[in-house]
Amino acid sequence: MISLTIEQHRAIEDAGGSPLRVEDPETKRAYILMDAELYERIRALVESDEVGPDAFAPLMWDAMKGDWDDPAMDAYDHYPERS
Repeated sequence: MISLTIEQHRAIEDAGGSPLRVEDPETKRAYILMDAELYERIRALVESDEVGPDAFAPLMWDAMKGDWDDPAMDAYDHYPERS
């Protein structure tokens, strides 16, 4: 296991417990930093043969609740009209 840098620690604190997207500056690959307990809950569902909406929805809420009030998410409230 590696330790977080001070910058990473502050970013996680600022995210209020929500998963945090980070980028490797050398490879430009994106990664997600999240609470290990939340990760283990999601992992158990993904690896299970019985993943259903009732089990998955609370985990999605935990992962996304920090973005709920983000103004950038307002775009998802407006869909183009079908012709």
